[in-house]
Amino acid sequence: MRQPDQFPDTRTTLIRRLTDDTGEAWRTFFDVYGPLVFRIARRAGLNANDAEDVLACVMRNFVQAVEQGFELDHRVGLFRSYLKTITTNEIRAHRRRERRSSELGERVVSAVEPSVAVRWEDAERQNRWQLCLERLRESASVRSRDYEAFVRYALNGEPAEQVAAELQVTVDRLYGIKHTMVRKARRMWQQLEQELGEV
Repeated sequence: MRQPDQFPDTRTTLIRRLTDDTGEAWRTFFDVYGPLVFRIARRAGLNANDAEDVLACVMRNFVQAVEQGFELDHRVGLFRSYLKTITTNEIRAHRRRERRSSELGERVVSAVEPSVAVRWEDAERQNRWQLCLERLRESASVRSRDYEAFVRYALNGEPAEQVAAELQVTVDRLYGIKHTMVRKARRMWQQLEQELGEV
């Protein structure tokens, strides 16, 4: 089983639906990939405004590609590789524009570019985990108190006694909540895999 911190998989059907669908498929696409592209740009050292510019350019370029008949070709590679390439290229283009405007020289660009691949892998893991947590939080089967207890105790590492006291549960109940939430998170991860699937 994959860990809930990998790159979000994309179903071939989602990409194909983009050519026919003006609403839901695009919203799903932007919800899944927008935060990832933004996070990559931020980790490449761009400020929030510049990262938003990179995100807008990447999404605009992909929309144009779809309008021009973009098709998945497994002989060429996975969609994730394609998106990684256009994101990395846009970050590089932004750096080149930044270099020209600030006249800092080639050293700035070459110092940043090698770390983009490492940051991409990091962001892939974080984005997939965030999607899983968002779905878990919004699940009708998860009580808000239990979600808060899980985040505070299991994810943030707050002391069990403190979390239990503040949420008015026993420490044993807190342990039970953690166990239940981990099980639900694993199921949520499996649902994400089925829904988004590998291209």
